[in-house]
Amino acid sequence: MAIEVENAIEVENLTKKFGNFTAVDNISFSIKKGAVFGFLGPNGAGKTTTIRLILGLISKTSGRIKIFGEDIEKFSKEKLGYMSQKFSLYNDLKVVENMIFYGSIYGYSGKELEKRIDFLLESYNLKEVKNAMVRDIGGLKQRVAFCTAILHEPDILVLDEPTSGVDPDARIDFWDSIYSYAREGRTVLVTTHYMDEAEFCNEIGFIFSGKLKFIGTPNNAKRIYFEKSHKVGNLEDAFLWFMSN
Repeated sequence: MAIEVENAIEVENLTKKFGNFTAVDNISFSIKKGAVFGFLGPNGAGKTTTIRLILGLISKTSGRIKIFGEDIEKFSKEKLGYMSQKFSLYNDLKVVENMIFYGSIYGYSGKELEKRIDFLLESYNLKEVKNAMVRDIGGLKQRVAFCTAILHEPDILVLDEPTSGVDPDARIDFWDSIYSYAREGRTVLVTTHYMDEAEFCNEIGFIFSGKLKFIGTPNNAKRIYFEKSHKVGNLEDAFLWFMSN
């Protein structure tokens, strides 16, 4: 009988060193199933290294990572989805051709793949651009890339700075897509440097120089900032305070 676990991701005393440089420094945190978790920090803070460790793309120096209670080394990577900062669609292919290409990589084919693509295009309001060239769809590229990342229905979706360089309206639309997927009971881990996006997350983590400075809800971060600094501030104020303390 399978044992139900509360957390989708558990990180315990995780450290990653590159030579003498410590990119991730003994961090621990957990992410509940079905949560949208935001990971925030300046460039070089250790965000991307941490998610690459969670995805099993690079090996850890020490510590433990569990996915649904199972060590990452034993966990089936097919249940993980990843949209990297540099994830790119092929501009000279149609939207549907891009999805067919990536779907084949995930092992989909024929009617099964066609049905999955049609479902995603319908669900994420992309039917009208199905046969459009990717180079012509402007701000919808990120949403198409998102659909491509969830073609194989991963239980955990990791998004690394997915809205970097995207206009404000497109960012809002993209977060609607994130929550739509999370409502299916999936877990989403997203790195961002936009404080307004962090407010959308169930929980957030602040990381700086490889060290975890805060884990909790956005409101809790602001509450701690108020109690410690005796100032009323927004999430960005709280973030900057945690970075310097």
